[in-house]
Amino acid sequence: MNSSFSRRAFLEGAAATVGAALIAGCGSGSSQTPQAKESGQGYTLANTQLPPNGEAIAFTFPNGKAGLLYRSKEGQSGAVSAVCTHQGCTVEWTDGNPQAAFSCPCHQSKFDLQGKQLGGPAKAPLAHYAATQNNTDIELKLL
Repeated sequence: MNSSFSRRAFLEGAAATVGAALIAGCGSGSSQTPQAKESGQGYTLANTQLPPNGEAIAFTFPNGKAGLLYRSKEGQSGAVSAVCTHQGCTVEWTDGNPQAAFSCPCHQSKFDLQGKQLGGPAKAPLAHYAATQNNTDIELKLL
């Protein structure tokens, strides 16, 4: 066994891969993950539509970090960084439940629609963005 490759690194990598695969299929018929581009005071997701109510779409920020564009069951839209503030695992969309919209599969931290930490070991919120449909693009602005 290679001592430079720890069990923890393996588990984090496996969880991130599985989480990204699951999230990528949420709400999108496209197999391509949208790439955010910096624009003015935020980011733009070109040629992207808001997901249907109760669904989320994975995307990638310009720095390569994962994000989730969502629409709650009630129609509230937004986006969050999908990087858990505890140890950097990829959070998953639950089902649009406003009380626990995002969950970390590694250590069970829970976050609401605004990225606020609700439970588990994470102590900081997820970065939260307003998401506005602008013709064929989505504009993201940090809140």
